[in-house]
Amino acid sequence: MSQHSVSASHRRGDFIWSLTLREALALILIADLMILGKMLLRIPIHVPGHSGIVWVALMVIGWGMVPKRGAGLLMGLIAGALAALFGMGSQGVLNGVRYAAAGFTLDVLAMAFRGRLTNFVAAALVGAAAHMAKLVSMILVGLIMRYPLRFLAAGLGLAATTHVVFGALGGLLGALVLRQLHHMPAFKDRHAGEPPLGHGAPR
Repeated sequence: MSQHSVSASHRRGDFIWSLTLREALALILIADLMILGKMLLRIPIHVPGHSGIVWVALMVIGWGMVPKRGAGLLMGLIAGALAALFGMGSQGVLNGVRYAAAGFTLDVLAMAFRGRLTNFVAAALVGAAAHMAKLVSMILVGLIMRYPLRFLAAGLGLAATTHVVFGALGGLLGALVLRQLHHMPAFKDRHAGEPPLGHGAPR
């Protein structure tokens, strides 16, 4: 097979509908862990967005393990469905919009950084943006449900700051784990023939 054919095949395989069973199961497991981590971190420390350090990290790890367009959105949809199922939040089914927005944002920015989520700067930016997307979607859902604007705006400045901080920390943690995974034989075999992770990404 020519190099052009291999390249074209790889581009087609970048989309979510080309998932293998193993990749699909990996994304489902990551989404499950995202919600489990959020449930375990329901600590009354009164700092909005603190659980993002766990679920954002897991989402970054999931995308790094299955770097395909739509992987973030798929994880977000599954996590959102689980969150609604377990009654996490007061927005019912619309609760799923929050994680879907985070996953979609992660997809867009991960592709913008060419999937190099082992790079700490890229991972921190992706994590912060994904977590902020969740916050923004929460506000939009609140407006749709006609919550009082004063209620939605209360503490927004602090919430935005902490969401950025915890999202960035989650991204950094995800990048650190991906760097360790890159040294594992199974991970190397799966990415054989691809440029080294982190190559060409902004530092």
